[in-house]
This record gives sequence, structure tokens and C-alpha cells, in this order.
Amino acid sequence: MLDAIRNGDARQVSEYLRGGLDPNAVDATSEFSLVMLAAEYDAPTVIDVLLKAGADVNLATSSGWTALHHAVDLECDAKGQAGPAADFRLVGPLLHAGADVEAVWNPARGPETSIRLAAGYGWEAGRHAMSAVAGRPSFAFVVRECFTVTAFGTTMVGFSTVGSAHTGQELEWVHEDAASVVRCRGIMTINRKPLRNPPDYGIAIADVAPDDVAPGDVLRSLS
Repeated sequence: MLDAIRNGDARQVSEYLRGGLDPNAVDATSEFSLVMLAAEYDAPTVIDVLLKAGADVNLATSSGWTALHHAVDLECDAKGQAGPAADFRLVGPLLHAGADVEAVWNPARGPETSIRLAAGYGWEAGRHAMSAVAGRPSFAFVVRECFTVTAFGTTMVGFSTVGSAHTGQELEWVHEDAASVVRCRGIMTINRKPLRNPPDYGIAIADVAPDDVAPGDVLRSLS
């Protein structure tokens, strides 16, 4: 099982789960849950399989370390070691599944939430996304990447996201940059899956300026 997680083999992990593996199994030595181990090995597709099988996204070690702490640490540390940049590939699915951004880990240096951990690494998009979720766990999706897309004769803002909404759904989000904080609304126009990085969705919203959305923005359903 560990080899399957280490290799990012979501199909093999699914086989273990169908065979009776508890998605909430915990390693006795490290106290890591399977979701934490999937984060450790940078395996977002395995995280997706585990969450769909009923894994508890908020299981914690005796010190309070959660899968979300682990995902923030891995994404930021990988960037520092010339790995992939922090882009919500691990954090996004956990937030979408209801990860507690205010859960407290208690290392010797003092208590840390996932928000504080992201801020300490200087990951502003991550801090922004988790702060937006704090106290409001129900949301549509986290923006990972922005681009423009032309459809139906119209150029629209497109997103690579974690989580989805239905066509015609009205969405709201708060966009924050160095100069201002803007509350935005838009109507979902396109929803496509899969995109380059499953379980991402491809989404487009009409009548939104490209500067009004950025990675880390959290879009909520209004309809």
C-alpha cells in the first residue's frame, strides 16, 4: 500500500480500498493518515481517491498535525528545493473536502495553523485562500491557474480549479492584491473535466476582468 501511495498509483490504491482497506488507516509509528502520506509523496490523484472513499480530511496526530499542514509544508518546501511551485495541487482538494484551516499544530516553537504555516513560508496565495475559507467551510472551488478562453464568440476568463459548479451558477469571490480588495461576481459559463492535472476542472466565467481573479481566490456559490 505504501509503495502505491509513494508511486502516486491511484488505481492500485483504489484496488486496496475495494479490498477492504480502511481509508482512515493510520501508520502507528508516524501517526500519519493515508491522506497525509499521499501529501508527503505529492500524490494529488491518490488524495482524491482517498477522500472519495470517505477518508477523514481532519484526522490529526497527537501534536495536532493534519493533512492540510502536511500539504502546505510539502508544496512550499518543494518550491524551496527547486520542485514544483506551490499551486494548490494538494491543498486545493483538502480545502474542497472541508479541511479545518484553523486546526492547531503544537510544535516546540509554538502553535501553528495551516494559515500561519503558509504565511511563514511567504505563500500569499495559500494564506489568502485559507483565510477566505476560515469559518465558512462551504465553497465552490479554489482557483489554481488563470488564463483566457474564447467560446461562443466571447473571450472570457478561464480557470484551472479544484472543485466544480454547474453551468449558469452565480459565483462570488473576494479578490485581494497589493492595492485593493474587490468583491466580484460572475456567471459560470463552461465546466470541463479533466484538465491537465486531475482532479482539476476547467471553468470559464463571463463578464469578469482578468485582473479580478488570481490563484488562491475562493469562489462561492450564490445559486
